[in-house]
Amino acid sequence: MCRDVYHMGDNASQFERLLNEKGILLPAGTINTAMSRNQWMKYHVDNWEENGASERALKLRDAFKEQVETLLINAKKTA
Repeated sequence: MCRDVYHMGDNASQFERLLNEKGILLPAGTINTAMSRNQWMKYHVDNWEENGASERALKLRDAFKEQVETLLINAKKTA
């Protein structure tokens, strides 16, 4: 989502460090492992369904996008 929608770049390690800095702790290599086990993650998030993503993954994608959009809207209101 961050790579495809929010143009944060294609660097999983950097994203993991960003999460850790924000208090969301996960072991190094977690995202790369997920991408290697789920080939559909290599595609743009809008193409996950047609490339074999599970219903659960699609629901999580949509929920994540909704939460980020809410954060962005709230940040604009307070800026």
